[in-house]
Amino acid sequence: MKLFIFLAIFIVLIPIGVCSSEKKTLQAGIAREDYPPFYFKKNSDGQLTGFSIELCNLLAKKLNYNIEYKRFPFARVLHYLYRGKLDLSCTMFNTSERSKGIIFTSVPHAFEKIYAISTSKTILKNDFKKIKHKNIQLAGIRGYYYGDFIKGLNLHLVANEKQLLKTLISKRADIIFSNKKTILAISKKLGNSQKLFFSQRPVYNGPNYLGFSRKTEHSKSLASQFTKELVKLSKTEAYKKLLEKYHLNPPQY
Repeated sequence: MKLFIFLAIFIVLIPIGVCSSEKKTLQAGIAREDYPPFYFKKNSDGQLTGFSIELCNLLAKKLNYNIEYKRFPFARVLHYLYRGKLDLSCTMFNTSERSKGIIFTSVPHAFEKIYAISTSKTILKNDFKKIKHKNIQLAGIRGYYYGDFIKGLNLHLVANEKQLLKTLISKRADIIFSNKKTILAISKKLGNSQKLFFSQRPVYNGPNYLGFSRKTEHSKSLASQFTKELVKLSKTEAYKKLLEKYHLNPPQY
């Protein structure tokens, strides 16, 4: 009888121990086109890397999670986060509209600068401040946030950075809005020979956060866990080196 009881307890405890040591996989959404320095594929082996990828992986490892990255047009990434078809995004501006479906970490992990970009230096120099009153064609990416500056402007929206740059090069837009490093990388990839001009100051300089779908199980707890680990990481030399590696400034908060 004692042997039977011992075996029964042993059998019950085995799967519990196994389950507790297993890592849960979180589905993270990123845009289909590369977005350096935050995420991009290495040319050599096609492996996904970048500041946000390395940072997310570091935090997930500390918390015993795996992260599987899924690529979609950015507008669909947002939609899937709102619907709970994705668990998180590792790079996202926190806005009041997005926060209805997404819970963000309490602190950011980097700052991102968005610039106005044109093939005409004159447009940026002479007319940029009067955009709202000029017949200037503007373009951006569907689902992206460009700050309050963009409110009230008629923005032609495309799916990704590659389409955005082609819109500018083909003269279907006079000014586009994007991350400088991203557009320069795509310009090189496309073999673009036209010179690109950037606004002297960014139109938006904002903090990037990790965001978790409100429909993901225990999303509040996830946001809290990742926030605590992010605060710990931000005080380490590893975090400083990660920022330096991708030429990013530490967030102020």
